[in-house]
Amino acid sequence: MDSRKMLCDQLRAIESKIEGCQQNDEPYDMYVNEMNSLTETIQSQTQQISDAGVRSSTDAGGCCGVAASDPDCQILSCRLVQ
Repeated sequence: MDSRKMLCDQLRAIESKIEGCQQNDEPYDMYVNEMNSLTETIQSQTQQISDAGVRSSTDAGGCCGVAASDPDCQILSCRLVQ
């Protein structure tokens, strides 16, 4: 999570640099590749987190991947899925 936050902070900094370059009619090509790379890395980490969440919810058992230990949550989650 901290890694992703750091990457997002870096991306914001690069976006600010690009915006400054655009306002001053300066070239900003040097930042575009770095911005694209950071964006891909953030998307990849987000997907990994999402995949891990799906795996942990299905590993918990119960209806629709919700743990059977909390019946109220289980019922609500099953209704949301439907």
